[in-house]
Amino acid sequence: MTENINSFAERHSASEIIAMAQKMKMGRLARALLDNWQDQDFLKLDHIEQLYRALTQVQGELETVRYSRNLKKSRIGSSLPSSMELVTSKNDISAADMRQIIDSIVEKRSQPILITGPAGTGKSTLGKNILDRAMHLQRRCVFYDYASAVLALCHDFNEHREAYESRLKELSAYDALMLDDCFMNPNNEYEGNVVRNLLDACRESKCTVIFSTQIPVDDWYRHFKSQFDADAVMDRLTAGPISIKLDCESLRRAAAINIGKGAAAAPAAAAQEGQ
Repeated sequence: MTENINSFAERHSASEIIAMAQKMKMGRLARALLDNWQDQDFLKLDHIEQLYRALTQVQGELETVRYSRNLKKSRIGSSLPSSMELVTSKNDISAADMRQIIDSIVEKRSQPILITGPAGTGKSTLGKNILDRAMHLQRRCVFYDYASAVLALCHDFNEHREAYESRLKELSAYDALMLDDCFMNPNNEYEGNVVRNLLDACRESKCTVIFSTQIPVDDWYRHFKSQFDADAVMDRLTAGPISIKLDCESLRRAAAINIGKGAAAAPAAAAQEGQ
């Protein structure tokens, strides 16, 4: 323990150690240390030992509490689908790929993450898992259906500008914001302005925006009625994004259980008719 404490003390000055305690909501301990701190930029060994032990004992507990609190606010649910491993394996997404995506959020690179693919390929599952992993690293994340989030913003954009600005600020304050099933509904006349403003607010606050949709990125441009809006939005979305294209067969169909004579052949026949 003494060797660890000495190493800890060598790496951090008194002011840094106290700042750590304050950041971890240990204000009472930090104030006690401040009372014992004179003009010199170091603390007595017994004070450092006291703080070191306290930090190491509560760090894991605090991280768990923060994760649980963030999870409740994230809107992704209390547990993730168990098919995440199936999503990554069927779509050739490696552990290194996932680390690169999470690092982008943790390091606040503000890279848009664009997840596209047919229905059932795991877009929502993948996006929620990205958020969950980021939250385990103490990042604040939130999940929204694109239509409901954007329509609410469009309403406030036209009717309540103060509420609109407040909502933009609230959404962009997260470390990662996921918008699911994007561009699936008819365009709203204010949608171009809203999406552009949201992307600008998120870039300014270093919030990563994750878009997921069945529609290929090349077709997003046609969603916006105004060429100005389309140019402005797509310029922001295609400026150094992380693009993830899922192309496996529907995982929902693969999970089907067929019972009875001839039941297994029915879905296959229906699929051929659909083609």
